[in-house]
Amino acid sequence: MKLKKLKWPSKKNRSAAPGHLRKPSRIMDYDEAVTVATCLREQEGRDELFNDLVTPLKDRVKTPGELAEALANHEKAVAIYTRVVEREGAVPLTKFLAISLNVRGNALVALGKLPEALASYAKAIAIYTRLVDQQGREDVADNLGISLNNRGLTLWDLGKHAEAIADYDKAVAIYTRWVEEEGREYLAKNFARSLHIRGKALSALGKSAEALADYDKAIAIYTRLVERDHCTYLRNGLAMSLNNRGNALRDLGKHAEAIASYDKAVAIYTRLVEEEGREHLVNHLALSLRNRAEIHLWQSPQDLAPSRLRKAVALVH
Repeated sequence: MKLKKLKWPSKKNRSAAPGHLRKPSRIMDYDEAVTVATCLREQEGRDELFNDLVTPLKDRVKTPGELAEALANHEKAVAIYTRVVEREGAVPLTKFLAISLNVRGNALVALGKLPEALASYAKAIAIYTRLVDQQGREDVADNLGISLNNRGLTLWDLGKHAEAIADYDKAVAIYTRWVEEEGREYLAKNFARSLHIRGKALSALGKSAEALADYDKAIAIYTRLVERDHCTYLRNGLAMSLNNRGNALRDLGKHAEAIASYDKAVAIYTRLVEEEGREHLVNHLALSLRNRAEIHLWQSPQDLAPSRLRKAVALVH
């Protein structure tokens, strides 16, 4: 089988940066869909499969029927890649088999099929790990980190907290190596995301001091990317980490520092919601306002906390 030269889709065919954390109704990122489908079209001449994979993902998938249809299409992609890689020896396509497995895992999560999703993530992780560890494939390090986080989130949802933390630790270790030691700054945003995910898990387990360390590091990265590199699309991630940092500080009894962190989160969300019209973030703004008001209420019940609580409530009604 003669393989054609593989190329990533051009920038104009790729969407903006993905959301901060996995959304159950969004089975994959549009740019990743284009990557998978483009390579399938090049190798198989399957224009109809390209459309089946990409078109439903231009907007967020909403209904169970649409999710099931999308999953069926990703099953086709996995089947094709499995055939050409394992049976026909198309080794250069191994990465894309792993991408398809990860994407299928996301679709299974969206449909609530968590054990099946774990199996799909595990296969993707095994391939990525082999490519990174045995072949030194820097280009798939990010994919490995993403798949580890996806499996960790799924394990967490299944109540397997220790296993989830282990996956988060592996993801953070990967990004620590490639960003801090190797200087691969293009991986920094997913490094920050991984730290945030692990921080949330540690907070939920009552490990507030460890969570705070992760949030501090994530905030430093997000701040650098937003202020120095003008990655304004990451402001939501920055605000989310600031809010959760406030929670960790609150749990540690450091109320003044918690309020300062909430203040920064509120300022960012206020701009995003009230000045830029990003209404989908209104609940995030309300949450940060409520968190800040609750501390004020504990400290000085007669102060401004009741009015701040009313503002938070008003935002979500």
